[in-house]
Amino acid sequence: MRVRTAIGHRAGTELQVCSEIEHPDLVIARLAAGQFGVVARRQLLAAGLTARQIARRLETGRLHRAYRGVYAVGHRALRLEGAYIAATLAAGLGAVISRRSAAMLWDVRSTARSSIEVTTPMAGRRQIDGINLQASARLGSDQVTVHRGVAVTTLERTIADLANVLPRGDLTRTIERADAQWLLDIDRTHAAASHRKGAALLREISGAWAPAPTRSELEDRLLLLLGDAGIPAPLVNTRLHGFEVDFAWPAQRLVAETDGHAFHSSHAAVERDRHRDAVLTLHGYRVLRFTWAQVTRRPEEVVGAVRAALAVRADATRAAPAPNHSCN
Repeated sequence: MRVRTAIGHRAGTELQVCSEIEHPDLVIARLAAGQFGVVARRQLLAAGLTARQIARRLETGRLHRAYRGVYAVGHRALRLEGAYIAATLAAGLGAVISRRSAAMLWDVRSTARSSIEVTTPMAGRRQIDGINLQASARLGSDQVTVHRGVAVTTLERTIADLANVLPRGDLTRTIERADAQWLLDIDRTHAAASHRKGAALLREISGAWAPAPTRSELEDRLLLLLGDAGIPAPLVNTRLHGFEVDFAWPAQRLVAETDGHAFHSSHAAVERDRHRDAVLTLHGYRVLRFTWAQVTRRPEEVVGAVRAALAVRADATRAAPAPNHSCN
């Protein structure tokens, strides 16, 4: 427990010393607040609690055993983050959430498994009921992070791990979901999977919608696709309200943008795109965005979207009342 000492002095009086000892329950609450409601026995002992104080709180229901040496505070119901932290505390130093459990935390895949998957850099750890514990000598610091307050493998390492255990369809959907959230760096994912049995499958799947070699190549393909479909030619790389846009049909207030580097776009680039979209929307434009996968693998989807948007804008223009220039 923490002891705080204050020393004061007044002229003509004796030196006064007072001590304040933090209550054990306050120590527990402070630790649990930063760990989604769980604490480890070793943490409590290090903070000054005695073995007897811990035992009494287990007996009275103020602490509940989650794993050996790991407790839920106040009640057994834990959020996902709390359950995961409890598992890493039970697994020991350096343990992180991994594989399917990590994918759940990254929100790229759900799992019905009751056991929590944990990876540790140290071999020889004992197995723990409710935890699927694996050791990995290749778990480097660059493949570990903290997400939602939990120590976890990076998304790239998580995908690389899943490539070893998931069937092709499940792995494809997981990568697609990560890509849709602009979370995944495919080069780092391939590096994490290097020399592992799932590396070939991962390259094959991710290569199916790899980004265009250049932005201009994707623009050329989209322009050719629209021309072949008989869609009116747009203005190309023109400026609207301070921004350069890939394709524009000003009369129909429509803009089409190509996202040629879906896997590698930085957060800053995404923010710039969103800002541009918002400004153009304020000026009455609709913005459509197309990826390399859409243009090369689902061209009918692209053509249909552009054709429908142009038709809607044309109908709106015809339906708009003519300007009234009369003077009263």
